[in-house]
Amino acid sequence: MVAIQAGERRLLSLDSPDLRLAEPLAVADGLAQTELDRLMLLTEVAPSLRHHLLAAGVADLLSGATVVAVEPGVRLPDLTPDAEELHVHLARGLGPRVGRRVDVRERLSATYLLDLPTGEMHVTVEVDAAVHGETLLVTAAAIAEPALIAAALETEPRRHARLVEWLSGDLHDKASNKIAKRQSEAVREAETQPSEGWLSQVWRLFGRKDATTSTDKTPAPTTSRTKKKPAKRATDPHRDASMFRPQHEIGSQLEGSEGWVEARAKRPAFGFRFAPDSLPSPWLYAPKVVATEFDRRSQSWQPTPLQRPESRGNAGSVRLQGALPAGDSVMPIPLYGRLTGFTPADASRFPTAVGSMVRLDKGGAVTMDIVLGVAPDALAAQVSSVGATRSFVPDRELPEEVLAFMEDLQPAPPLSTAQTIRDFVRRRYRYDPTYLEDPAVARWLARVARGRAHAHVAALHAAADGEHLGAGVCHELNSLTCELLRRASIPAGIATGWVFTGGGLSEPDHLWVNAFLEGPRGEPIWVPIDASTTVRGRPLRVARRPQVRAKKWATERRTPPKQPKWVSSEPARRTERRTEQRTAGGQVGGQRSSSSKRQRRAPCAKKERRPPRAELRRLVHYLERRTGRRVTVEEKRELEAALQDPRGMVELLERLRGKA
Repeated sequence: MVAIQAGERRLLSLDSPDLRLAEPLAVADGLAQTELDRLMLLTEVAPSLRHHLLAAGVADLLSGATVVAVEPGVRLPDLTPDAEELHVHLARGLGPRVGRRVDVRERLSATYLLDLPTGEMHVTVEVDAAVHGETLLVTAAAIAEPALIAAALETEPRRHARLVEWLSGDLHDKASNKIAKRQSEAVREAETQPSEGWLSQVWRLFGRKDATTSTDKTPAPTTSRTKKKPAKRATDPHRDASMFRPQHEIGSQLEGSEGWVEARAKRPAFGFRFAPDSLPSPWLYAPKVVATEFDRRSQSWQPTPLQRPESRGNAGSVRLQGALPAGDSVMPIPLYGRLTGFTPADASRFPTAVGSMVRLDKGGAVTMDIVLGVAPDALAAQVSSVGATRSFVPDRELPEEVLAFMEDLQPAPPLSTAQTIRDFVRRRYRYDPTYLEDPAVARWLARVARGRAHAHVAALHAAADGEHLGAGVCHELNSLTCELLRRASIPAGIATGWVFTGGGLSEPDHLWVNAFLEGPRGEPIWVPIDASTTVRGRPLRVARRPQVRAKKWATERRTPPKQPKWVSSEPARRTERRTEQRTAGGQVGGQRSSSSKRQRRAPCAKKERRPPRAELRRLVHYLERRTGRRVTVEEKRELEAALQDPRGMVELLERLRGKA
């Protein structure tokens, strides 16, 4: 093959390791103008020749590159049924690699990170398919020609060529036949419908229903006299299997949430029932992934190797019965729990970074027996040396009240500080799953949060109202909690997994914070800190899925272990308010005052406005840069006093203008 290297033509054989296809053309044009020692095909390659080159191991310019960002275009909901039909066939052959859902967009652009001899390089190109989180994004062209999806699923040349053959063969025929059948049915249905009159067009233009439909009470004629049975809520075993597959990151859920709530109404193909039907914290939480490093470019949390706390002693037990898919599955083991029995006994089990996995040759019924170890004493625990204390949200993206709260935190043991932060988030923010239920809200939040340090924290504060600082679900509330714990020098990470409540589990649909502490001998102590809970500590979640069908479900009664004393579920402020009310009402030692009349509540004092500390901090930094010296404590007090008084602020600005 004739190729170009550093601007010179050369004749190369196909087995040359430096040979590259000049694709994508936009990347090839950019690299051709550089002096990189990169080889490319000189002439445009025909599709048939390109396939043979891929099969021979010749890679393109994006082979081995990492996708760091995906920019989806306008959604095309009319093509969603065709895309879902194609996604079913893809999932049967490729499993969880194709994501749990599919979304059709008018256009897609992906940003790749190229590792070049001279350093890293970011390139953005138009693509026809991309896997973003757990969603497969495709264009209309990819639905018509599924082979275009191969580039998003496989970058190794030989495997890419085999995948193209499969996508272009039987899969293309099956998907095309079903899509064509649906389109022909739609055409026949349109031909049988009466033509739309001008009055109906006017009503439709103004967003109103057809005028004839509001007055005509006669039901539309049907082609069949038999009454149609309601469609059954069929399960998708390929999607349900991904609920227990190993997971390598915790991504953003602002994109691709459409249809998620509706899918939860279906009974899962895999999952468990358990007894007792509810466990207290910390056994309530069973982590699947624990992550400590946040990647701003991909808006995802990356896991790091951690030592999971050991399970010691016996505080109780829990039995799970259900079904797991074939292959590798993460077992839902509660925090401080250990697996003591598993059926089938011949299954391969092996530990992972934060739990245990099982490998089944054939999916089916599974029984697990777990002993719940004694919870460690977290009251005297100190912060660990994990190092997960780096902030990921700047001051400018947090409300003034949050910054003031953090500055007013009093020195206290790590556990007490963590619970105080949790109670603050639970009190000043509200749980609201609107964006999971309404895709339009999710799209709006994604646009608002674009370009911010942490999309979910930005989305949380975008929903602020007159009563609360923001609103969101567990992902948003606990992302903020993790940030505040780190600002308080408490190592913290994000965890996603299952919660043992309601007697059944399937989808790992909850996210919480793990505070990393350690005991007197240096043993790790993980404390779940969850701001997305009720005052009694029950996790707030969207409507749960129906329980999996378990054969021969044991109805034996089991008593859950007692909750440790250090697990505080009542907010501290509520306790203080009750104490103040008892004192004001004359109650001493649990006895009422002699007066039987109900005392009137004293009027609440007007809350003093706090100085805008964030603005003060920025002003201090500005003065330090302009003057070249540090601002003293007395000067900071003068600035804070000036910010509380508008006249004083004006005088301060005049003084600054005079010194400039």
